[in-house]
Amino acid sequence: MSLEEEREKYILIKEDLLNYRKSLDQETKIIRALSDHDLAVALDDINERRKYQFDKNKSRPYFAKIVFKKEGEDKTTTAYIGRIGFASLNNEDIIIDWRAPISDLYYNSKLGKASFKIDKEEIKGELELKRQINFEDGQITSVYDLDNSISSDEFLQPYLSASADNRLKNIIATIQKEQDDIIRMPFNDNLIIQGVAGSGKTTVALHRLSYLIYNNRSFIKPYNYMVISPNSIFKSYISSLLEELDADQVNSLSLDDLLEHVLQSNFKILKKHEQYEYLCNKKIKFDYLKFKGSLDFQKAIDKFLVSYAKEMFCKDFNILNVKIFDKEFIYKKFKECDRESLEEQANILAGTLDSYAKDNDQIEDYLRNLYNKDLLSFQDKITIERTLQKGIKSLIYKFYKKRPLLEIYKKFINEVEKYTEFNNFKILKGETLKNLKSNIISYDDIGAILYIATKIRPLTDFLEIKQIIIDEAQDFSYLTFKALKDIFKYANFSIFGDLAQGIYSYQSIKNWNEIIPLFNNLSYLELNKSYRTTIEITQEANKILNKLGLHNAENVLRHGEPVQIRISKNIKKTIEAEIEEFKKSNFISCAIICKDQEELKCAYELLKDNVSIYNESDNEFNMNSVCLLTVESAKGLEFDFVIIYDFSSYSENELDFKRFYVAKTRALHKLILNQIE
Repeated sequence: MSLEEEREKYILIKEDLLNYRKSLDQETKIIRALSDHDLAVALDDINERRKYQFDKNKSRPYFAKIVFKKEGEDKTTTAYIGRIGFASLNNEDIIIDWRAPISDLYYNSKLGKASFKIDKEEIKGELELKRQINFEDGQITSVYDLDNSISSDEFLQPYLSASADNRLKNIIATIQKEQDDIIRMPFNDNLIIQGVAGSGKTTVALHRLSYLIYNNRSFIKPYNYMVISPNSIFKSYISSLLEELDADQVNSLSLDDLLEHVLQSNFKILKKHEQYEYLCNKKIKFDYLKFKGSLDFQKAIDKFLVSYAKEMFCKDFNILNVKIFDKEFIYKKFKECDRESLEEQANILAGTLDSYAKDNDQIEDYLRNLYNKDLLSFQDKITIERTLQKGIKSLIYKFYKKRPLLEIYKKFINEVEKYTEFNNFKILKGETLKNLKSNIISYDDIGAILYIATKIRPLTDFLEIKQIIIDEAQDFSYLTFKALKDIFKYANFSIFGDLAQGIYSYQSIKNWNEIIPLFNNLSYLELNKSYRTTIEITQEANKILNKLGLHNAENVLRHGEPVQIRISKNIKKTIEAEIEEFKKSNFISCAIICKDQEELKCAYELLKDNVSIYNESDNEFNMNSVCLLTVESAKGLEFDFVIIYDFSSYSENELDFKRFYVAKTRALHKLILNQIE
């Protein structure tokens, strides 16, 4: 009965929606007739975006229905919930946006007594109905009433059994309470979310972003948000999700992009796997890499910057070889300029000295005395006096000798042993300077360079950013977090990651406790349930967590095919057969995951007629093909069908344990482990 009831109701709702769409066309005509061109352009942009959102969601305008009776009232409120909210001409809601306060009843309340908040006011009442409504090609295909006896596992199984592509379409309808609690946390809260593989970290991160945009739209604009991605593949992958969530107008940068913006110069980033293979081949210890991302390295930089500032400003200021200000006076005035960056201090110093030099009796007496003693010619005396009257700010700037950031960083590395007791400084200096001289920057340099940038010059381009979302954050070092906190000084942070997936742990944090002191008003939360994989795949992945001494991941009670282990003498033939198996299945996406670049090259030579190879230089990411990737590139992504190229290539060490764990947990439904004999 409820199915027919909803189909009949949809006929009326569809009519309201069509009238809404027609009203947008009418508004376009009115807007484009306005005499104020700038206002017309702004309003037209808003109206066109509304049309775009309507057209994008018209085949599935909503996914849920709730019926709520407010306490003390006889009348009930019926709300249909969709990805985007639509209101009629008289401003009555046709569809409620999933981010609206009343929608919280759908995600977080059981039938019976329930409440939600509008601003700080709690609205109490009775939740009488919570219904899931499924659409296919613009038609309602099924409805599902949720009662208090249904577990979240039962509710989720039909959605989690879908392909990766369809799962993305159903994300908003399947958000769980522990995920929704994070999504709806206040704007001013800083968050660290530790989540096991498949727990929905990326989903929650991007939905939180969308939720914050919607609920703070009157005073925080989309350009006030920033998503920081670990690499360009992940940045491309989330771009389509941002669009789905009406959040595609936010800023999005990879860490490489940010460094390039700050340095304003060309350079090459040394890939982590390349550095790892080089250091292993040369038998160079990794401890200097860990040190370069640490609090101790920050302290060394701070000591260097004190010395650097003294070198720049503790010197006499001369005009025509005549000392106007001695070095002690200048350095004293410099230290009195209380600003965060050295260049800001220099600007204030220039103004201070400029004002001090004009109409200063002591300087006039000093110059007159030099002239009377024949130590200064009359012409030079007049020239100096005129220069002082004209203003000396430009001379102070030349006196300061502004340097490129990389030159300052090289100077620090050249002198690093002066500022630290780290005993492996020779390797640190040698490897770092060798790269920098070839215009190569390693990931362990990024945090240090960005941190130095915040101390040298004001990074005013980022002052409007109010909220930062970071995913795959386990790959960042302490010093990178410190630099980001200083760059985005007016922003709150939502940080998502999984320490078990921190492959290159010698270049990143080992524990979230390392960065907790950086943030005020911080909440640390965990997502321990995997929604991605079947029980069989989760149990296989938990073998690695046990070896790492970490807690097992829980998961939704969803069974699938057993994990298959295949030993092969002819890996080309074996994987080609597996690709055919995938093509004959109902699955949409397939990944062949290689341990590293060396293995990927071998695999590509064998399989190039059957696969597409993806790496971090790709601008677009197409999951609807057989993708050949390294573990590093696959991190953060998920696929219906995953083939591990050769599991015997993974060694019994922490790095390879984490690589193998990441590879296994990319699979949604089917996992095959190949071993080359």
